[in-house]
Amino acid sequence: MIAGIFDVEVTFGASGNSGSFVMAGWSRPEPQYTFNNGHEACLVLPKLFDSDRYELSIDLWPFVVPDRLPVQHIEIIVRGTPVAHVATDSRKRRVIGCEIPPRAVDGCENVDITFRFPNAAAPAGVNDASSDTRILAFAFLSVRFSGRLTEGKEITNLLIA
Repeated sequence: MIAGIFDVEVTFGASGNSGSFVMAGWSRPEPQYTFNNGHEACLVLPKLFDSDRYELSIDLWPFVVPDRLPVQHIEIIVRGTPVAHVATDSRKRRVIGCEIPPRAVDGCENVDITFRFPNAAAPAGVNDASSDTRILAFAFLSVRFSGRLTEGKEITNLLIA
């Protein structure tokens, strides 16, 4: 395997590269983002080499409606290993970051990421002015998966976008 650093960045929205990585559970891309559609959405990302440390960061904003849908939860599962559970009660854009245990991804070429949304709901069900029946929780702007060696080994930079 190659020693060094890798970053895989997925950008969502109409001009993004997410079409190469998304599996089930996504809406059609909108100009700047893509909503999930359902209570679960999946990505498959390449892992270029085994590393000492893996990180995942997700740039998103939640679908919340004050007094009707005040909070959204997201559970992040990497190859069957829960790595994060975050709740938000604000419509503000945010970045969720978490470490991925090496044992969850070492030895594989692709990394399956599952996002679960227990509070996902249809806009038509929580907003009287909407006819949108998709089951939404979060609008995704980007996902970044990175790996890096931390033990002072030779570094070779790689970037996939």
